[in-house]
Amino acid sequence: MRALVSLLLILMVFLTGCVRYDVGIDFQNQHRGEIIQNINLAPQLSRLSQKEVQEWIDSLQKRAENLNGKLENVSENTFRVIIPFSNGQELSNKFNQLYHQQPRREKKQSDKIDLVNLDAQMSIEQTNLLLLERNLMNFTVDLRGLGVVSQEGNIIVSSGSLLDLNLGITSPLMVQLIQQNAQISKKNNELIWHLQPGQINQLKVICWVPSYLGIGGALIILLFFGGYYLRYKRIPGTALNS
Repeated sequence: MRALVSLLLILMVFLTGCVRYDVGIDFQNQHRGEIIQNINLAPQLSRLSQKEVQEWIDSLQKRAENLNGKLENVSENTFRVIIPFSNGQELSNKFNQLYHQQPRREKKQSDKIDLVNLDAQMSIEQTNLLLLERNLMNFTVDLRGLGVVSQEGNIIVSSGSLLDLNLGITSPLMVQLIQQNAQISKKNNELIWHLQPGQINQLKVICWVPSYLGIGGALIILLFFGGYYLRYKRIPGTALNS
């Protein structure tokens, strides 16, 4: 334990903020969205662990391709993973495949490489309210692997200075926070959740998205009633004035 604490303290001194890890869920419309993962590695980390970093990037690329996504090399030390989804169930399935860790006995050799020990799960409940779609999302992110915990359960050393982890949710309309015990910042239609290493992080939000099928149906009905009124000077179903 002492050796592990000493190692983390050394890393915090020399590799402060060595990994910035941002995960975003972008609802573009009712039937289109993306999981976007931005990773920025400090140059000193790449120099110290060049082989391990490259193996991790190759592993990320393989996982992205398995989910019909892609990995982009934005710059020398910045990478972006983009995973598309077309509905809530597909979002939940792909998110859990990407971030939820399997039991070790079920892991494949190619899945064992991960510089960031991130174990996350989400569930989603969708309700169609005619003109709107309500997406109730529950997130659980276990980051206890990123800190050293005593036998009493207290965090001795947190790797928060090593890692900057955030999860963002963007909607065309509004993101409504349900669970309050989380570090949250909001800007317009985007909610950013600041994850705490060494802890189990939980969040519950509602993401509102316009239902284009419902809006289209409502417009058709309005056009019908409007055209009928212009032609017959009365609303359908009402009697003519004598």
